[in-house]
Amino acid sequence: MGLLIGSYCNYLLLLIPGENVIKTLFAYNIGFGVGFPSPLVIDLYAIKFQLGLQMKFTPMSILGVLISLYFFRWYK
Repeated sequence: MGLLIGSYCNYLLLLIPGENVIKTLFAYNIGFGVGFPSPLVIDLYAIKFQLGLQMKFTPMSILGVLISLYFFRWYK
């Protein structure tokens, strides 16, 4: 839940025009995954599979996780 909130906040932050330090700091992302940057291709001649999973972590997504942990610690 927190990753979704943080990713949405990051998207909204990227909509702000211009370049400034805050936008550069919070919009920095680290991407990794299977098939990154191009998908993993398994060709069996009759069937071709393309597999890929990519995750991007930003400071805003980490902040979203921390905020959701704070609010959901009372939820039982």
